[in-house]
Amino acid sequence: MTGKRILRTDYILYILIFTAFYMLNRFSFFITDDFYYAFIMQDGFPDNSSFVPIDSLADIWKSQCYAYFHHNGRFLVHSIVQLFCGILGMNVFVVFNSFMFVLLVAGITKCIRHYNGAYRFDIVLVTLLLFLAIPLFGKTYLGNISFAVNYLWTSCAVIWWYYFYISKKDANMVTNIGLLFFSILVGSMQESFSIGVAGALGVYYLFNLKELKGTTAYLVLGFALGSCVVILAPANFVRFDSAPESSYSIKQKFLQMVRVGLSLRMFLVLVLCFFILLLRRNKKEISRIFSTNAILIIASLINIAFAAIV
Repeated sequence: MTGKRILRTDYILYILIFTAFYMLNRFSFFITDDFYYAFIMQDGFPDNSSFVPIDSLADIWKSQCYAYFHHNGRFLVHSIVQLFCGILGMNVFVVFNSFMFVLLVAGITKCIRHYNGAYRFDIVLVTLLLFLAIPLFGKTYLGNISFAVNYLWTSCAVIWWYYFYISKKDANMVTNIGLLFFSILVGSMQESFSIGVAGALGVYYLFNLKELKGTTAYLVLGFALGSCVVILAPANFVRFDSAPESSYSIKQKFLQMVRVGLSLRMFLVLVLCFFILLLRRNKKEISRIFSTNAILIIASLINIAFAAIV
């Protein structure tokens, strides 16, 4: 281990990861939702609507304004999806998507190194964990445009927001305003991420309100505002009203939550690491890990509960 946060070999590894991911991603083609996002969303879409192809940024704006009130609140994410599905195409997308995967690996690595310094092969380990532990890796990250942007791109943005959050230093007003707008954009991307992170921030600062100051306040409040944009979108209430009422009891929902958690390979890896720590019987180390990663732990639990209930 070294105290450095950037090693000379990092750039070589990132280039190799980009190349490998691109070689896989270039076999991707339009499937499922990608065909729908190539057209303007409007009244009756997609069942009783004439299919008008996306041809300009104005078409994307029109489509997503309609979607925000009728389909879902992912205005930013689905604007990006429609940009690639309707205008730029798959060949351009795979280049950006490969770059985004490298950014995700780099973001996770920087978060780890923030606390532990650099290990020679930490980038390789992070990449392997993503390949092996992410559910449906081929579909989620490589399969199609709509899935990749919704989950790979959003997770990348959230990870980098989290890195700014844990490495925060009191910045000047211009930087804080920039971080505020960045946080709003990240929080507004995808409710599957925003509900967990915003919920975790709410729980944490409910008991640690004195820490909510300076640059931290801009990052937290910005993410909370962005989360409100996507979670409280009018389309979500339309979908809830039209969805059939769940017949699951509280017990059944709890068991569903357990099944969701056990089906996640990354969750099982974390449980294994926790038991290894318990065997070491190092209370200070366990306490440090839980306090350091409180936001991530709470966010994970909230997301598992949300996935099970919804």
